[in-house]
Amino acid sequence: MDSLGVLPKLHLGIKTPKGAISTGPHTVKFLAEPEPITSKDFAGKPGKYLRFEVEENGLRMHWRAAVLNREGQANYLLERLVAIKPGDVRVLEMRKAGMKNYIDIREVGAEAQLPDVDEGEDAEDVQEDIT
Repeated sequence: MDSLGVLPKLHLGIKTPKGAISTGPHTVKFLAEPEPITSKDFAGKPGKYLRFEVEENGLRMHWRAAVLNREGQANYLLERLVAIKPGDVRVLEMRKAGMKNYIDIREVGAEAQLPDVDEGEDAEDVQEDIT
């Protein structure tokens, strides 16, 4: 698989019949600039994503983030991801804010914070990270 460039996917949550459960904090090192890709979302609709190559515990993986939310606005993650450069280490974690799930991106040692998410955004924006 390595020779083909296929990397396992970093999963930040697991689907259950009662909803998504976080897999906990993941300390990752960003290895390269994000690559723009077109892929299908959890509902099978094509969308634009940024694909990140990361390393966790010595294992190279990929992680993707949607460019736009379901309302066609810029995804809240983009504001936090724009400052990340190759070589930076961050903690990624799926968290809950009431009924909504969101992805928390923070520096190692920093406390989790609630995102500045519009009330119109919902958990569907992070479903691509959930198995």
